[in-house]
Amino acid sequence: MKHCRVDTSYALKSSPWFRFPYPLQWGTPVFEWKMALVMCAVSIIASVDSVGFLSMSIMTPLLEINIFLTI
Repeated sequence: MKHCRVDTSYALKSSPWFRFPYPLQWGTPVFEWKMALVMCAVSIIASVDSVGFLSMSIMTPLLEINIFLTI
């Protein structure tokens, strides 16, 4: 079992397909205000959707109990 372990062997160091990325290897990051505003809008929409789903999932058992009690 000693030879199957990755942390004790030099499999990662000797493999040509694995390497640690270094900072800015694809250039400097580009910031666009338009994309930032779109992502803000998307996150607000996702938050509203999550809150609506949560409130409906809480209310559904309560509605079923009320329907059961009125029959």
